[in-house]
Amino acid sequence: MMTNRWRGLASGLAMMVGMLSPPLPLWATDRITIAYTPILLTGLIPIAQQNGYFKDEDLEVVLKTYPTGANALDAMLSGQTDMATVADIPFMLASFTEKDLHLIATIGTSDNDEKLVTRQDRGIRKASELRGHTIGVQSMTSFHYFLYLLLQKYGIEESEVRFIYKKANELPIALANGEIDAFTCREPIISQTKQLLGDQMLILEEPGLYQKSSNLVARQSFLDKSGNPSEKFLRALYNAEVFAYQSQERASIMIANTINVPLSTITLGLQSTHLRLTLTQVLLFILENEAEWAIAQGWSKGNPMPNFLDHMDNRAMTTAKPFGITLIQ
Repeated sequence: MMTNRWRGLASGLAMMVGMLSPPLPLWATDRITIAYTPILLTGLIPIAQQNGYFKDEDLEVVLKTYPTGANALDAMLSGQTDMATVADIPFMLASFTEKDLHLIATIGTSDNDEKLVTRQDRGIRKASELRGHTIGVQSMTSFHYFLYLLLQKYGIEESEVRFIYKKANELPIALANGEIDAFTCREPIISQTKQLLGDQMLILEEPGLYQKSSNLVARQSFLDKSGNPSEKFLRALYNAEVFAYQSQERASIMIANTINVPLSTITLGLQSTHLRLTLTQVLLFILENEAEWAIAQGWSKGNPMPNFLDHMDNRAMTTAKPFGITLIQ
């Protein structure tokens, strides 16, 4: 049985060992979860992950994949993840009601990401021939906004076409079985349609019609978190941006393998895609135009147009890539 004398000696020795042991590092690896849609516009994320750029920032990044940015945003808003990648349309719609939702960076843009997909036997050789046809689209998404702009460009009233609303991953089968004549979407949905239809698939492009963006968003509470995990995340993505610019072929292979589409498709897509970290005034103008469309559609739930500048948080970009910011405060 240990006497008081020996008990005291043992306690003193334990204290000495603790004093001699090296202190714990002041930093510790941050663990963050990202709701993420594997598409070309989010290509910087797999590049950063595969090249170890997150680890270089002492970040453990858990990627949770979702079929669309709208799904990814819903997961983040419900507390399943810390951040999300989302296109401009779902972010715009959520901003009407989610006052603490903030966009910290655009990570990819393209003016030719969305396409009109049809079949050779449907009599649609150009978008101006959509009158009288049935078009599939996922409602309240960038696919929907692209279709709206497409009909406007060719002077086609919505009453002159028939809409069928489906989830994006349901559209290829609907086209294959003749339920719809065409749909608007992007990769990898288009490649999945190609597997079903082969040479019967016809893709109609409208470059320059709609500048789509993929953006990184989070709630204010996460952005205020100590240790600046969002800043570390953006620094890793900036390293991925540099890599993609300097080693485009290797970057293209990484993205193609991630989203499971042919390398030739990625190479072609990158001709109209910019994988760059930005936070721009142009995005504000685009969001305002989109919000006017949403209000006209009755989707604002009676709320006025948001001040989108209030939904921007430039702190992480100021650290990671300050020259990518063109917001006018």
